[in-house]
Amino acid sequence: MRVANAESKPLRRAIADRAPLASSHIAVRLGLAFSILVALLVAVGDLGLHRMDHVHADLQDIMGTRWAKLRLAREAASYSNRNSRITMEIFLVSDRRQIDSLLATRAENSSRVSDRLANLRSICPSAEEQRLLGAIDETRKPYIESYEQALRLLMEEKNREAAIGVMVQQTTPALLRYHDAWNDFVRFQGEQLELAARQSAARYAVARRIALLMIALAVVIAGITALFVTRRMVLDITARLRAEQASLRTAHEEAEVFINAVPSILIGLDNDSHITRWNSAATSAFG
Repeated sequence: MRVANAESKPLRRAIADRAPLASSHIAVRLGLAFSILVALLVAVGDLGLHRMDHVHADLQDIMGTRWAKLRLAREAASYSNRNSRITMEIFLVSDRRQIDSLLATRAENSSRVSDRLANLRSICPSAEEQRLLGAIDETRKPYIESYEQALRLLMEEKNREAAIGVMVQQTTPALLRYHDAWNDFVRFQGEQLELAARQSAARYAVARRIALLMIALAVVIAGITALFVTRRMVLDITARLRAEQASLRTAHEEAEVFINAVPSILIGLDNDSHITRWNSAATSAFG
């Protein structure tokens, strides 16, 4: 009687019984590891987006309200400078039509200055900004009053010398104070713009460092997780291999006991028909 690989059947049964459980454990651990990695990536992405929102808000503030303040202030100062030149031209020309044209242009520029001031008051909530705007109003009023007085002397009373005297003694010093007030406001807005830009750059640097730190932390945690999962998998596989080897030994021993207990002659052959084993009955019969 031929017996071939009798001990392999219990082993195959043991492996078949353990395979679904092993696959399930591995799948659970891999799923848990990937879930942790995905959660870390989502956290890093969310933090990066949150920080970028802050940077975007800073840029909007710089390019929006703060830049609008600086632009309005520069425009108002520019119109005021034009009026200063017009004021000087009026006292240098004698043609009535040319004077009327200069006065009309000056009135338009004054209206534009008033519009810019009104807009600035509506978008400048801080106490320092309101103080600087108040200084502009305070210095503008005596400048306009002295100029109008000089203009009356020149145009209505035909007293050029008195008009020039008012221009030299009152209007010019008032004009300088008025321009200084505008320069103070423009300087303050420029400083605030630079400060906002520096703060935005600092926030961006902090956001970049935090993002890099979170990425490094995610990599470290991912490595630790992968190491832990791999180690557990290796331990499980090693334990299963040992169990399977024990099952193989047990199956081999059981097969030996069974074969030797059979009273009939049993001879085992391999695929090439070479005798590989025999039982006790065969030994007794053939020596």
